[in-house]
Amino acid sequence: MNKLELMKFRNNCMQKLDRAYRPTRNVIRFSHTETIEHYLQKCKVCYELSKMNIEFICEARFYGGSRADIYVLDKDTAIEILHTEKEENLEKKRKEYPCWVVGIKTEEEITPERVEKLIN
Repeated sequence: MNKLELMKFRNNCMQKLDRAYRPTRNVIRFSHTETIEHYLQKCKVCYELSKMNIEFICEARFYGGSRADIYVLDKDTAIEILHTEKEENLEKKRKEYPCWVVGIKTEEEITPERVEKLIN
């Protein structure tokens, strides 16, 4: 995908987000209800995405109220950090979110290869 196509793709993905929420690209946000393990894993994933020049939104709120831990604009993919959540919650989110949804557990090691595999 060339730069213009990528920019259009990212902007189309942004249209899925609730504008009242004011999403900011490439900024790590957290919820006060997150555990430290959840937050640190989110930071590690975002760090790797940033190194790959992949744009993301943290705590991305979609129209309809659902909220993704990380929404990867370059891939139209939501990444959910799984710490205390059960697998059935991930399946529920796959039905609710307007994009592909993947999960990663807090105890998993984050490497560039793991993040690449996660979003592709």
